Amino acid sequence: MNINFTNHSRSRMQQRGISKTAVEHIIKYGDCHFDGHGGKIFFIKKKDRDFRTSDLPISKFESIRKQLNGYVVISEEDDVVITVGHKYKRRRS
Repeated sequence: MNINFTNHSRSRMQQRGISKTAVEHIIKYGDCHFDGHGGKIFFIKKKDRDFRTSDLPISKFESIRKQLNGYVVISEEDDVVITVGHKYKRRRS
């Protein structure tokens, strides 16, 4: 999976301890909602976080499990990751 990151998103990933593997997993298997400002928000629901896919080894999945409680914001027009973060509150539509 080829994902482009902004400098802002790279610094947020480092500050918040979210790996590139976790970001790829959230984008590939998470739900997508539009934020109304030209961005797409990807996140994995709480009940789906323990679902391990066959393309990810058990040891790798265990290392990113805590990071899956996060979200990824991608630009709608050029598919660049804008920012990443941890979810603390429920997102309301």
